[in-house]
Amino acid sequence: MRAEKKTTSKLIVWACLLNGFAWVWCSYLLAYLGRAEIAESLSQVALTEIVAVVLTYSIKSLFENLSKNNQWPDKTKAPVNDDRDA
Repeated sequence: MRAEKKTTSKLIVWACLLNGFAWVWCSYLLAYLGRAEIAESLSQVALTEIVAVVLTYSIKSLFENLSKNNQWPDKTKAPVNDDRDA
């Protein structure tokens, strides 16, 4: 089993997602209690937060993976130092 390193950005994304899901559930509770206007605005903000966080992190991750795993034409391979001849 591969142990995955938790980066700070991943932890922030998870915290924002959990917070957003909590807001959605709180909006359901508010709707049940008769506060429909507040519940509607809260759920819109929460879903916007969830989508924005996931989309931003996905785009960031895409560019990181492209940069790390791609052989760009402007990247030059490091010369190999072979000191056996000296």
